[in-house]
Amino acid sequence: MIIPLNRMGTPEDIANAVAFFASDDSSYITGNIMEVSGGYHLGTPQYADFVGRNAVEDK
Repeated sequence: MIIPLNRMGTPEDIANAVAFFASDDSSYITGNIMEVSGGYHLGTPQYADFVGRNAVEDK
């Protein structure tokens, strides 16, 4: 598994995203999907060149 932010996600990471969307700071945002994954999808083969050396690989 490759995660560009070099760490696993925590419950607090999810809670922060939920709190943001529940706050007035997101009042002008409509119809968005926020992926809280630390960039995990960047580790897929089609993005491998972009991830490069900055990712941690856990086998």
